[in-house]
Amino acid sequence: MTRSALLACLLCGLAAPAVLAQQGSESEPEPPQAPAEDAAPDRDRDQDRSDSDRAEDRGSARPRSLLRLGPFLDPEALDRPSAETLVGAQGPKDATPDAETAPFDPAAGVEVGALDRLGLEGIGTLGPQDALPPDLWHGSDPEVAAALLAALPHRLRSQGVRHLWRQLLLSPALSPAAGRIPDGLRLRLEKLTAAGRVDDVLALSDAIPPGAMTADLAHLRADALLVGGRLDDGCALARDAARETGEARWLKMLALCEALAGNRSAAYLQISLLEESGEAGRLFPALIDRLLARGEGLDVNTGPETGLGTGLALDTVERVDPILYAAFLAADVAPPAEAARAAPPLVLGELAVNALMAPPARLAVAEQAARMGLIGGGRLAALFDAMAFTDADLGTADAVLDDPAAINGLGSPENPPLDGMMIDALLFAKARRAQDPTTRLAFLDLLFDRAVTRGYAQVMAVAVAPLLDTVMPTDDLVGHAGLVGRVHLITGQMDAARRWYAKAAAMATAPGRSDDSRAAAGHALRALTPLMLIAEGPAMADYDAALARWAEDSAVHAPERLQAGLVLLDALDGRVPAAAWSRALQAAAAAGPGGEAPVYAAPNPAVWRQLLIAAGTDRLGETVAAALALVGDAGATRTDPAALSAAVGALADAGFEAAARRLAFEALIAGAR
Repeated sequence: MTRSALLACLLCGLAAPAVLAQQGSESEPEPPQAPAEDAAPDRDRDQDRSDSDRAEDRGSARPRSLLRLGPFLDPEALDRPSAETLVGAQGPKDATPDAETAPFDPAAGVEVGALDRLGLEGIGTLGPQDALPPDLWHGSDPEVAAALLAALPHRLRSQGVRHLWRQLLLSPALSPAAGRIPDGLRLRLEKLTAAGRVDDVLALSDAIPPGAMTADLAHLRADALLVGGRLDDGCALARDAARETGEARWLKMLALCEALAGNRSAAYLQISLLEESGEAGRLFPALIDRLLARGEGLDVNTGPETGLGTGLALDTVERVDPILYAAFLAADVAPPAEAARAAPPLVLGELAVNALMAPPARLAVAEQAARMGLIGGGRLAALFDAMAFTDADLGTADAVLDDPAAINGLGSPENPPLDGMMIDALLFAKARRAQDPTTRLAFLDLLFDRAVTRGYAQVMAVAVAPLLDTVMPTDDLVGHAGLVGRVHLITGQMDAARRWYAKAAAMATAPGRSDDSRAAAGHALRALTPLMLIAEGPAMADYDAALARWAEDSAVHAPERLQAGLVLLDALDGRVPAAAWSRALQAAAAAGPGGEAPVYAAPNPAVWRQLLIAAGTDRLGETVAAALALVGDAGATRTDPAALSAAVGALADAGFEAAARRLAFEALIAGAR
């Protein structure tokens, strides 16, 4: 029986007495499991079973984890759509569904004539191989779907979130039978814009049919065209929009377009209109002057006609919006660092990777971009390599190997101490220059721990991965297995991760080792074991024994991480034995009420509740949207483990096991120090 069917029965209250009565059976050990290659997952086996079999299961099966239940649900709250929705979604039993109400056949794809069925709100950019099923909103309330789209996160540092998030927003989708999702296309474009996904905004807005461009959609498209460098398309859009309205943004775009074309008088006309309405400011006209002067071959630094050498009022700009960004870029002027750091995400990611600003200023922007998933690890590493450190700077970094607290005073004495990502860049430089693997790994350990704490561990893992390619697990390096193993896991190097895990496991129990060696190996094993269990699942060799050893060790050394790991493993695999939970309970009791607990972002009860309803009624789009919204901008590492387990289990049930495992994995990276 599927977990979603079980969840439905639990929420309806149909099997509550049976469930409670069976709790005692949890103390019995799980029966031996068949090898993974010989046993199909529950959801695969379930495909061949009848609806009556599934219905019978609802009253008899034991739940894998009660923690997925979350907020209380009245039985009447589950699967009680309106009569209109029921008729629209399924049709009367004696009626033949028509093209508007029949469930869409995912195998048919979205081909000729499908746009008529999709409507404007349902256009997408992903092909059949990458998109979610077109009927993903089947059975959903349009207002609920709109609310969940609006609640989606826009900080996408999680790879597990990012892929599903893009699928949800970019897949062609039929409207729910109950009606179109209100402003669905605008909501999707707004969310893509808020997340800084320039290419995705352009691709989706490119698909808007002629004549369907509303004012709101035009604003979103214009910003992406400016930032994405498609100025010809942006100018055409601005000219069309300016015929309908004298809005300042269109006048500014027209001024920029005329300046790019070398039309001084036309550009000044737009500037004069802006000045009359008080919208011109001081900086934008000066940038237009500079752009015109450059086009005319004047010396923009000393031009007497424009006074451009000192005429740029850079101190008057608080943030670099898309129009200012395009003007800065066209005029070849670097924006002020503070305004660049305050730029909206659509601009932030571009400022971090282009050469408009000097490397140190770009690095400050890159830190903001990394926290939002707007810069890749390869580009971050290239930016680190572009930093020019003095020998004095590099020399001060050696002190942190003996005293990690010295990291806050890095830098040559004649300059202010380094801060932010400049410290990361210095540690990266020291690691790259290190001749022996022990020193290299020591610097990378410090660097990666900083990235974990500051919210960009996954980007940093990709940045440092090439520095670990030639480092093999040896006895004297086992203390760094936690670092190297995590980086390999994040970057998908499973064989390399297994080697480091095996080395730590062997040394932690090997006779004749020193206490220090065994302790270092045990620390690494504590960090890696739950990540390996999640990444490989029950197919992992010695899964049950590894889980038991980790639970025993972590109950003493990392009880909070033990509880988080157990609830996530339970949501994924349902293989957590009662003995492991007993150790977690005993550890919690031993800690007492005065123990220091991790601080998690409070989950939204309304979103959590909707996730449970959606998962229990097989509403795919709602399930994905609610799961992502429940994780939110806080990310997996800062989401309450019980709430995260609901999201993980619901996604796994819906067929997104890889994304579910990724989310669970990411939640435990931070606790692995």
